[in-house]
Amino acid sequence: CRVTAKEKGVLFGNLDGRPVVVKIPFSDNAARGESRHAALVKNLMDTPRLSSIVPAPVTSGETQNVCFYVERRVAGEPLGEKLSAENRSAYLQAILEMHSILNPNLRDRDPIELVGETFSRVVEQPLQKVLAVIDRPDLAAGAKQFFRDQLMGARVLTGLEHGDFRVSNIFVSDGKVSGLLDWECADHNGLPILDAFNYLDSAERQLNRGMTIADTVPLLANLPWPHPDEQQYLAALAESYGIDRRHHAGFAYLE
Repeated sequence: CRVTAKEKGVLFGNLDGRPVVVKIPFSDNAARGESRHAALVKNLMDTPRLSSIVPAPVTSGETQNVCFYVERRVAGEPLGEKLSAENRSAYLQAILEMHSILNPNLRDRDPIELVGETFSRVVEQPLQKVLAVIDRPDLAAGAKQFFRDQLMGARVLTGLEHGDFRVSNIFVSDGKVSGLLDWECADHNGLPILDAFNYLDSAERQLNRGMTIADTVPLLANLPWPHPDEQQYLAALAESYGIDRRHHAGFAYLE
């Protein structure tokens, strides 16, 4: 049993001889997240290419005013527990392949322009969640203007965005990605390029425990990234998702 940073308890056990996870949210916000996760995972189970990597739901309910969610444990181990400075690049190809599984045939789609309602949905609404806890109107105004200048009118391919593509949520087995956890932030019509930034940010902080996003995000925004193989990974995905170099910094900070 452990308590996560997302205000939920996680219990590990077995049901009918199969390993399961029981998740118990400890706050209203955590409960909303788990409810969204459960709904999204149920939907994703109907997609053959994803059904083997999402944690299959078993049941959910409430007892003694405490809600709970039970799901099958995915195979493998968290990537964060496997990474080291020596093998940092070992899983990059598997991660790159996972992007293709999440969004196959991406090039068959038409890019969209980040304007109007679309810009509001994928840029301004997530930003507002951060600005809501900042008691500095000048900083809020500056942040809004920064993203307008950086991303307004950018053309990009949209698709399935996991939304929390961290090394602790990516499970691996035999050199392949065997599972993806925590789908509560997923968006079927999101910005998949943000998952790439999210992965690199989490890998860097996993291997350099004193670093924070205040250190890693500026590094991502102001290339070159200090790890050549990961720089190549990011460049390949930026090309796949139609990201113009002019908008790179804006997407890095949006992550």
